Amino acid sequence: MENTDSFLHVLDGDGTDVTFAETGLPGERLVWRDVLYEGPRTGAVPPDERELAARARYLTADAPPGRTPTPEGALRMLRAQYARLRRAAAEGTPLVLWFDACLFDQAMLAHVLACLSVWGMPPSVALICPDSFPGHPRFNGLGELTAPELASLWPAREPLTPAHVAHAVRADRAFALRDRALLEALAAESDAPLRFVPAAARRLLQEFPDPVTGLGRLEQLALQAVAAGAHTPPEIFRAAAQLDSPPQYWGDSQLYRTLNRLAEQTPPRLVIDAPGGKIPAFATPEELAPIRVRLP
Repeated sequence: MENTDSFLHVLDGDGTDVTFAETGLPGERLVWRDVLYEGPRTGAVPPDERELAARARYLTADAPPGRTPTPEGALRMLRAQYARLRRAAAEGTPLVLWFDACLFDQAMLAHVLACLSVWGMPPSVALICPDSFPGHPRFNGLGELTAPELASLWPAREPLTPAHVAHAVRADRAFALRDRALLEALAAESDAPLRFVPAAARRLLQEFPDPVTGLGRLEQLALQAVAAGAHTPPEIFRAAAQLDSPPQYWGDSQLYRTLNRLAEQTPPRLVIDAPGGKIPAFATPEELAPIRVRLP
């Protein structure tokens, strides 16, 4: 039997990490945390200190003063995840990458592999990336699975090759720069080494402003949810998720950031009845409860 004690499992979020800890699969875990299809990116691989600091500020921009994570805390987190991946590359640690088929995860997957293309690929790098799972008719990703369900994916891991890495480098640049021509080229691929990247590129293209409405798809879903009667942030999240098609690439922080942007437009598309007129990042359920979002 393969010894997995030395493996580093790179996971796509804290939700997966909590469940993964109960799978019984040995090895260290590294949770990758960043929204790599939006915010300030230069396309540099790996990003330099200035870019990391800009991303830390972006990720915490809607947080009230003193909220955890602070920009300084987010910067430490970003530094640490890159440092751990780089050490794994230097030491030749076997890697298993656990990512979903959605835009959020495909952007992270492409970036992780692009970084490894610079630092050096360990001898063993494998990918687990399901787009469906028995008993989950509306499957959105690994975070929905139980520990036994996650563990059952282990035998299906796919060894990654130089072709996967070369494709990831192109995809990472397209996602980083949000370059329409590069994204359209990815979206048109019919036999991509990373088979879910084309759909992720198509989804990101849908987030570009519509020439008629000026809205991206998530903005449209958010406005539809409010117009249909959802007015608290959690209500809007649930309603927009039902309107969307799986795999859902966005989480609550992305949605609430989108709602804030809609409220900040001139004229505003939404009104947020909350201190400062915006939904605070990293808010607790108790803090979200009194907030109301409405059409102007």
